[in-house]
Amino acid sequence: MCSRAPVRLMDWSVFSCSDSFPPPPTSHEQPVQRAVSHFSMLNVLAGRGEAWAQVYVRNETCDSKLLAEARALEDCMHAMVSGAAVGRRLTPQLWHSCTATACGFHACMVAQSIYAPQLQTWATQFSHRQVHVLTLEEFSASPTASLQRVTAFLGLPNFPQMALNRQWKWNQRADGSSVACARPTLAALSTFFAPYNAHLANFLARHDKPHAAHAVRTWHSTRLE
Repeated sequence: MCSRAPVRLMDWSVFSCSDSFPPPPTSHEQPVQRAVSHFSMLNVLAGRGEAWAQVYVRNETCDSKLLAEARALEDCMHAMVSGAAVGRRLTPQLWHSCTATACGFHACMVAQSIYAPQLQTWATQFSHRQVHVLTLEEFSASPTASLQRVTAFLGLPNFPQMALNRQWKWNQRADGSSVACARPTLAALSTFFAPYNAHLANFLARHDKPHAAHAVRTWHSTRLE
């Protein structure tokens, strides 16, 4: 039985099964979609008068902001890591350094969508049996089964039927339309994330997370509209 309530870390839902520090079952969203969703959220917060959000998105479009972040991160990472295999060599320390110095830290939408170095931090503290990883693709395809796997992992009763029957929707504006950037921007971001996604899939496979690894390997073919 778990000893702590769920908390929130970066873009993941984190649940504890430890008395010392909360290891995560984590929910991963396709990185391009997550970055676009993050931009939309910051715009909503800026529109509500949140000054810190206004600093990050003032006079920016989805395309200009996300592409600028990707370029800044790429320049920073390649300056610190030689060779083409930057995805495999992106350590948590390097990710943190480039996120903080090149990309606005917690408001860096693109960096927050590079999952592997963030998961690696948890993997240094907990065994793979203490971490449950769930992708949005898995959850979208089978919400009830996904939620039941989460509660089973946590040693908790199943969610109420009302939650299991909920019609889940993501990345939508209040009027129901989908959040989107221009297609060339989505294609460029997909190319940017590709080596990091490949590293993430291999990392998950090595840590006994075959379902999540399989889902991550499909991200390159996901429609980004």
